[in-house]
Amino acid sequence: MNSHKIDAKEFLKREKKLLYYLKNRPSAYDIATAASKSCNSFGDDGYIFEASWHVEHGNGGLEITVAGNIEINREGEFTFYSYVLCVCKDNVLLRKYHYDYECNRGRDKPMFHLQYGGLPLPSLASYGGVEELSAWLSEPRLFYTPMSLALILEQVFLEFPNDITNKIQQDNSWKGHVRESQKALLAPYFELCKKKIIDNECLYADCYA
Repeated sequence: MNSHKIDAKEFLKREKKLLYYLKNRPSAYDIATAASKSCNSFGDDGYIFEASWHVEHGNGGLEITVAGNIEINREGEFTFYSYVLCVCKDNVLLRKYHYDYECNRGRDKPMFHLQYGGLPLPSLASYGGVEELSAWLSEPRLFYTPMSLALILEQVFLEFPNDITNKIQQDNSWKGHVRESQKALLAPYFELCKKKIIDNECLYADCYA
């Protein structure tokens, strides 16, 4: 949605609050450790987050990795905004998705988009699997909604639940972080989508304009 903008400084404040919440969840050791590391390096110019944890799924175990990289310039504008979900098994990368926001796109693609594959995370660069796909093919970048760390984790917790993440989801403070992201990011975005549909505009085509 090319006319939708996110207040970068307010966004960063919400991310910082969530990271401090997560680092104080000792039962979710891997996530808490990653959040603590992010808090230590957090600055006005953004942050990096990467957490991996084990879940039992189907006939065996999976390693789930969620990463985020947010960069903001001195003018308070995003220069990089990406979240990543990886699913691995036995050191083989099975799935990888990017959730990106590119306000200075430079070429035709949705400002908010979902991308399958793409370049590997440095921590997973030695893994086999999906990275054997042709890295030069960036398309398709699919129309998607704005993302935050709370929203991507909420989705991952629902897709790949375990006892630890279930306890996080049941916590009222966690629910508050999710609701806050929904109100700040999703509500205005969907209102704009609704307006364009009511105004008889072609929603998807507008995203590629």
